[in-house]
Amino acid sequence: ARVDALYGAAALIVLATGLLKMTPFGKPVEYYGQNFIFHIKMTVFLVVVLLAILPSVQFFKARKTAPDGTVTYSKSVGVLLKIEMVFLMIIPLLGVMIARGYGYTG
Repeated sequence: ARVDALYGAAALIVLATGLLKMTPFGKPVEYYGQNFIFHIKMTVFLVVVLLAILPSVQFFKARKTAPDGTVTYSKSVGVLLKIEMVFLMIIPLLGVMIARGYGYTG
């Protein structure tokens, strides 16, 4: 459950630093708006967030009931976590592609 909380905090930091790239610190907003790979990356990020909801809820519920802090979870939660990890590996690849100019249609 602690790792899940750290994971959520890391996701917020990644989102915040990514949004900073859409300010004077990075490329103009138009660059990202006209880049279809950026839209794919944001969709994958949203899918990861949605996939993380059920495991997070289960971890926090189980943490409150477990006296020693050990959390067990169902097989379906394990499958969701594995799917999340696959999508998480795709996000940096898409970021590199965006930084190199792939997908820009402007």
